[in-house]
Amino acid sequence: MNAYKILDKDRTRYQIKFTVTNSESISGLLSVSFRVGRGGGMFFGRGPQEAPIEKLYAVDAGQTKEVGIVLDEAPRMISLNTLISMNLPSVISRDFFEELTMNEKAQPFDGERIIADPIKLSLPNEIVVDNEDPGFEVLYKPQQNFLKRLLKIKENEEKYGGINFWSPPNQWRGTTNSDFYGTYIHSAYYIKSGDGNKKVAWKTELKESGNYDVYYYTSKIRAPWFRQRGEGRDSRRDEFVGQLNFKIYHDDGADDAVLDAADAETGWNLLGSYYLSADTAKVELTNQSKGRLVFADAVKWVKR
Repeated sequence: MNAYKILDKDRTRYQIKFTVTNSESISGLLSVSFRVGRGGGMFFGRGPQEAPIEKLYAVDAGQTKEVGIVLDEAPRMISLNTLISMNLPSVISRDFFEELTMNEKAQPFDGERIIADPIKLSLPNEIVVDNEDPGFEVLYKPQQNFLKRLLKIKENEEKYGGINFWSPPNQWRGTTNSDFYGTYIHSAYYIKSGDGNKKVAWKTELKESGNYDVYYYTSKIRAPWFRQRGEGRDSRRDEFVGQLNFKIYHDDGADDAVLDAADAETGWNLLGSYYLSADTAKVELTNQSKGRLVFADAVKWVKR
């Protein structure tokens, strides 16, 4: 999704553009809603929000569309609801905290058009292992305490739960958020930060030996009550996330890699470059962090 200011004759307007692909065999419907202006919402004494503007777009089976929306006021939030679909969560939202930059060369585009190239999550020289894939594994297996075993109390078997920012789980738990990586299911595992003994791993079989860049996918997940805060290094992602500690296995052994998730860009962040033989490649992540919690999402190997 792209958003920026444009010059439309003698006035400044706001352009939002995104691409949607329906890779299934039946047609789908996309609902797009957005809020504009500087209104606040029911926080800190502010009045109620105005009703969001909503538009509907039909996307036929196997079709890819580019959608453009031109606004007279600055967007504050946009939500894409895929309605009856395989997507989880079905609503993808984006907040616009910072002022949009001007694109003086762009021409206004308000409408929809069919394009030939579908959305691709990876290129031929890339291997992605998501937490939903068979190559992902939770290495720490907690043991049920004696009393629960005695009383035959089953653990919570729900696959996904909400994110508890103030009291994160002591075990790796699944959760969903539209900012996480995923094809249909945008999910990750998360855990309370600790001493590093609770780990997860991503594994894949490399068909070719060579030099590989290794990336990790980070997302800007915030507590709901901090949604109005600004972006940037000063906000430090509200200190809920901190440094992530990885171990990357390669031909010469294993190296530790640290990623400051609070300052990382949304998307793929480079962990390092290594020579890897055609064999099993592996990356581990621990729960060690100075932040309150740790997320485990997706890892990517890119052959040079």
